[in-house]
Amino acid sequence: MSEIKHNKPLRRKRFYYNNRHVQSIVDLKNSIYCKWLLAKTIKLTNIQQTEVKIDFIIPIIASNLIIEYVDFFERPTITDTTTLQCPRCNSPVPAIHGICPNCDENFFQVRIET
Repeated sequence: MSEIKHNKPLRRKRFYYNNRHVQSIVDLKNSIYCKWLLAKTIKLTNIQQTEVKIDFIIPIIASNLIIEYVDFFERPTITDTTTLQCPRCNSPVPAIHGICPNCDENFFQVRIET
């Protein structure tokens, strides 16, 4: 489970509900009489987890549901200061980005030689 825009893996989300019947979704946001109740908080333990099953202790009757994405796992970043040698011009290149500043060679791409 992850956020689509930046592809951050989800760590925790909350489910809120209410049973108020409204004509427009804007009424849910603007009404002072619309009280949201916390139904469940789910915490994912693994960064690779893609599914979650939610069991509520008591049945919930709801007309409206909000899913709040609370917290995300941070993706590991490359902090290695290793330099690699460009296969085209033999210049030293930092391993973080993999593009040679001299000849613009991408040395992370796969080469097939015939």
